[in-house]
Amino acid sequence: MITLNVNSLENAEIFWQELGLEDEVALNEAVVHEAQTVSICVSYVDDILDKVTALGLKVSNPVALVDGRYLFSFIAPEGDTILVIGQWINEPYSSEKRQAYFEALRDFTVVSPDKKLSALTTGAIVLFGRVTCPWTRAFVQELTAFDLKNAYYVDTENTDLVAKLQAMRKEYDVVTVPTLIKIKDDGAFEKFDKKTQALSDFLNA
Repeated sequence: MITLNVNSLENAEIFWQELGLEDEVALNEAVVHEAQTVSICVSYVDDILDKVTALGLKVSNPVALVDGRYLFSFIAPEGDTILVIGQWINEPYSSEKRQAYFEALRDFTVVSPDKKLSALTTGAIVLFGRVTCPWTRAFVQELTAFDLKNAYYVDTENTDLVAKLQAMRKEYDVVTVPTLIKIKDDGAFEKFDKKTQALSDFLNA
């Protein structure tokens, strides 16, 4: 957590809450305020970048760091320079991103829309996603931390053109990607919900 000296504690609290960073910044009301330069590390910079831009604040474009994360900066309402560091989901798509995506999926077996997923062995996990989706690319990188032996991949890139793929997505309630499911004993399935469980718990259950 960082500490910022501010002129108006009330206004500053509203601003940082609007950015969703109230838990990252400790505010200290000071009679004399001198502009500070501070850095904040977050998981993803996208949402904060969008909000800062919408507020009309002076903001820089994200730049790549040597560790694969990105950094952008903005000037807060009281003149402080804030550096925000994290993954940038919406970074421009490139051939390198495509290569990294499929390299991360090297241990997954590709499943065609013709296959009945209920025929897979109990405990199999199935990832629905597409390489052009930045959120899927980020999620695939998370999966590389696990030793997955019974993993399958359904490419949803051409959903609009393939009727069987549309039917498969409807059957397994794949509204958005990435979606990760696990095949159960009776051929039913369980869908991963990041809001209610950790990925490690879902994969290891």
